[in-house]
Amino acid sequence: MIKLFGRDRIPAELRPKLAPEERVLAWAPVTDGGAAVATNRGLWLAGRRIGWHEISKAVWDGRAMIVTPTEVVEEREHVTVLRDLASQRVVLERPGGVPDAIRQRVTATILSSELQDDGSRLVRRRIPGLDGTVWMLHLPAE
Repeated sequence: MIKLFGRDRIPAELRPKLAPEERVLAWAPVTDGGAAVATNRGLWLAGRRIGWHEISKAVWDGRAMIVTPTEVVEEREHVTVLRDLASQRVVLERPGGVPDAIRQRVTATILSSELQDDGSRLVRRRIPGLDGTVWMLHLPAE
């Protein structure tokens, strides 16, 4: 492990292919190989980036992150309709700043959240890297 300015630098073989303006905020090796990498744009797990605005819920249990991503069900005129996908449990060998980075980044995307009569939740969110905000209607679990 290489340290740069007091921080652990992610080894090249674990570093995902980042977008031009994307930067690593924190990372941690995972027990089944690879790394969980938090960037300014999202969370990289198993070679795939989940945007901060695409995470419905993230829970740290002291050993593992349980991340619940979403998927788009429908695009309406002024709102994107979402539902939860299966949660992913990722055991972090040395969590470092990853749990805090995830909590802070997901929370920062949420500007308002209102429970609807049908159990859905209307959420106004920021999308990292884009100007403005979007409305998302999060369907209740079936």
